[in-house]
Amino acid sequence: MVDRRPEKRQPWMKWHTRDWRADVPLRMCSYAARGLWVDLLSLMHESATYGFLLVEGVIPTVRQLAGLLGGSERKIKPLLMELGKANVYSVTGKPMPEDVEALVPTGMPDGVIFSRRMVRDKAKADCDRNNGGLGGNPGLKPPANGGVNPQANAQRAEVREQMFDEGRPNGLPSEEHHPAVPIAAREGLEGHARDAVQAMVFDLAAKKRAQQ
Repeated sequence: MVDRRPEKRQPWMKWHTRDWRADVPLRMCSYAARGLWVDLLSLMHESATYGFLLVEGVIPTVRQLAGLLGGSERKIKPLLMELGKANVYSVTGKPMPEDVEALVPTGMPDGVIFSRRMVRDKAKADCDRNNGGLGGNPGLKPPANGGVNPQANAQRAEVREQMFDEGRPNGLPSEEHHPAVPIAAREGLEGHARDAVQAMVFDLAAKKRAQQ
């Protein structure tokens, strides 16, 4: 059975103007047929089964389409045939591309007009949404280095602590004697000590040049 419950979706749809103008089968059709196709796309966007020409789960007749679209049965019928002969749309139960056939919902009756582009776009959007809910593309694996935000490496932290305590430049006390002083603070102290030494060197050099 086809799910007739309305799907929550945007009241608007994407419109690729260049694709519309570059669609060769559609360009083969008359101006009136292209206008009818726009109206049919609107109905398929509002359909409970996206991309399929169903109204409340029912296949509309040509007479019903005339009533919905404000045209006449006499004019709409040949325009539908024109679009069909140009292969603008596909019909369930008739030959179609294999990838599209796999996307036709189970229980869909034969004789339903649908847009291949809309059905493919819907399938891609659903796939992207599912992958996003799982954290992204399942085909991608995190890099060996941990990516942009790698987890803390306990071994590296231990090595850093050992190097800091053993090197201990500028006579700074170790964390063992001052456990309350964090590494960042000690590094700040080292920076001040280096700045002080450099200032002393510059002062001595200036005094020496003044004496010459």
